[in-house]
Amino acid sequence: MNFTHYNLGHVERGNIIEVFLQGSAANVRIMDASNFSSYRTGRSHRYIGGLVTRSPYRATVPHSGTWQWTCRGFAAPYGQVRV
Repeated sequence: MNFTHYNLGHVERGNIIEVFLQGSAANVRIMDASNFSSYRTGRSHRYIGGLVTRSPYRATVPHSGTWQWTCRGFAAPYGQVRV
């Protein structure tokens, strides 16, 4: 499975993650460490995001922990993330 991956490190609950994309659209997934591990191995997982067609995409972190951001699809594999 090909995807661009960013480790956001520890993010506190309530912070807003902003994802800036270059291109028309991309499948964006923002996941905690446990769900990212499941995603990488093809298992069922939960995430924030989906098909993003507008930049920036903003998501509120539901709980504190280590968060990951992945991107795959139609946009160039370039992104900028700000917490």
